[in-house]
Amino acid sequence: MGKSQTRTIIFLIVLGMMLFTGLESRGQCSITIPSETTLIDGNDYDFQSGDVICLEAGEKPYLLIRNIDPEGNFDQPVTIRNHNGEVTFDTDHYYGISFWNCNNIVLSGKGDDDYTYGIKILKVANGTGLSIDNLSSKAEVRGIEISNTAFAGLMAKTDPFCEDGQIKGTRGDFIQEDIVIHDNYIHHTGTEGMYIGSSKYLQGFDVECNGDTLHVLPHVNSGVQVYDNRVEYTGWDGIQVSSAVEDCAIYGNNINHDSEEAVDFQMSGILIGTGSVCDCYNNKIIDGKGDGMDILGAGNQKIYNNLIVNAGQSFDEGANQHKHGIFCDHRYTPDESYMHYYNNTIIQPRTYGISHRNEELESSRAYNNVVINPGGYEDEGEDAYIHLSSESIPMDKKNNYFDQNVNSAGFDQPGNYDFDLQVNSPLVNAGRTIDEMSFDIENRTRPHAGGMDIGAYECHKPGVGIEEYDNDRRVKVFPNPVHFRLTIEAHLYQPADGSLTVFNVMGNTVFSTTLREQKREHKWVIPVSHWPSGSYFYKLETMNEQWRGKFFKH
Repeated sequence: MGKSQTRTIIFLIVLGMMLFTGLESRGQCSITIPSETTLIDGNDYDFQSGDVICLEAGEKPYLLIRNIDPEGNFDQPVTIRNHNGEVTFDTDHYYGISFWNCNNIVLSGKGDDDYTYGIKILKVANGTGLSIDNLSSKAEVRGIEISNTAFAGLMAKTDPFCEDGQIKGTRGDFIQEDIVIHDNYIHHTGTEGMYIGSSKYLQGFDVECNGDTLHVLPHVNSGVQVYDNRVEYTGWDGIQVSSAVEDCAIYGNNINHDSEEAVDFQMSGILIGTGSVCDCYNNKIIDGKGDGMDILGAGNQKIYNNLIVNAGQSFDEGANQHKHGIFCDHRYTPDESYMHYYNNTIIQPRTYGISHRNEELESSRAYNNVVINPGGYEDEGEDAYIHLSSESIPMDKKNNYFDQNVNSAGFDQPGNYDFDLQVNSPLVNAGRTIDEMSFDIENRTRPHAGGMDIGAYECHKPGVGIEEYDNDRRVKVFPNPVHFRLTIEAHLYQPADGSLTVFNVMGNTVFSTTLREQKREHKWVIPVSHWPSGSYFYKLETMNEQWRGKFFKH
């Protein structure tokens, strides 16, 4: 196992431990920073793993956090959290919060249970709301609200620079690892909502150093997770992730009204940029001016369980401007790469449902997708649902549902953006079974009864098959498939002792624990990035109850 993989596993164990114990809201403050302080420099303190830096509630113009790289075991990060209320930022500066040369850190707005977002960057008149740069790595951000920024809401990357006669931040010299962004609210940004990784994966930079100008390539990212964020009214792309070459997932985000500034080539709800290999699933992208998704990555990606509504419809500058539910093009595509589109629900895109233009991919699949009323139907007919730029592009299309009338698909309340399925929907049990697909956009089990449904939603209403305990959400297992860490939540009928066991297809136990506390609600966060890919099974049993289920590890 390589050094990068080892560090990734260790960091994910840390995150799992912190999510389980709630350290940020219960841990004692190692130090409390007054509201008037604008600089925290690790060189002035002896921060150790597990320390908690408390930001006293109040107003700040900006905050620079630098040189925090704790000594000791990487079993717990340094946590920076709000204390005794909200911490707010309103500034004409060029950042609200910035991390320089920091590692193994968590920024959390969950330090006070009375606030969903205990740290709020209300305005940054001349820059980015929150930046993780200057060789910072291994960072988690949660519970932060960012708004009214001149540039991006959140940025995580280091552009190459010259320092002490050396160029730093280049490919091969530095990897930004384990950037985890979740449960934040980002809105009304001048450019991107999130800008993670360098968009110049191929182009590189010219950097002056020691009197010479050298052309260098930017660093790559490893271990990017962006999930369960709310992103609204961005000037440019909602979420952009580039140069993320491994262990990348973008899921569970709600993105509304992206690309408000209508800047060419900066218009999408989610942009998977050059060099990235990111699975993208369970996202809801609504009423944006741009494409729902732009896929410019390196292939070997799965795009599934996404809901995309009205992509590009509000973009009124030129009738011939094409905007699509999902747009896939070629920038850099290694040999033997694929692209899989599974179970997406795409409603009324401006031009095409899926516009697939990457001719370098060895194979592509489009299974169980719903496309309703694409704007290009009048000119392109059936090709507007899934449009290939060349007849030579290999694309296996099966069990997709295409229609011009949104009311024909049997959605619950499409006029209210509710695209769950009615019991009598033609999409129910009409999909193609896909072994690695075992949950829907709401993290409900799929297939539920009889067969897999088409689209992002799996119907779980009474009358569709038999409701089992797991499907009644007594035991919730997510995400599924899982990349990095698995969460299992149990909601028992009555308190009881018991056990949870996870085992592989050979029947070997890979995780086990006991239920000793007399309570109904239980939660486990299990790091799984070091487990081999494949199917796994769990068994939860008490004296009176038993549940079994299955999940898939990528």
